[in-house]
This record gives sequence, C-alpha cells and structure tokens, in this order.
Amino acid sequence: VTVPAGTFKAFKFEMDSMLSSGTLVKLTYWAQPEWPGAFRTLRELRPRTGPATREVIELVSFGRGTA
Repeated sequence: VTVPAGTFKAFKFEMDSMLSSGTLVKLTYWAQPEWPGAFRTLRELRPRTGPATREVIELVSFGRGTA
C-alpha cells in the first residue's frame, strides 16, 4: 500500500457490518501484524436515507521515540 509516509507491504482487511439504525458500514484497512497501527484506513457509511460518507486516514510519517 502506498501512503504519504511511503510504500509498505501490508495485509488488506475488510469488514462489512450493519448498525441498528440500518446504516451499512464498510471498513477496509492495510496493516502488518508487527506494526502498532494501520498504514491506511478507509471507512464508508451508507445510511438508509441521505448521502454516503467516506473517511480516509493515512500514515504521513513515523519515527522512533526517544528513550
């Protein structure tokens, strides 16, 4: 997956669910088991009425903390 922080080999995970309100939720993210978070996350919400919304979160940079 390519994000602003670079290109990474990652697994792609997908999850579909429905909220009690009838809103359909699709969550897709790219991650590695040894990495503490996702490189890229895509969340799509499709309510019964009204427009769908889409949110993208991407890793911009990373580095080691000080000891």
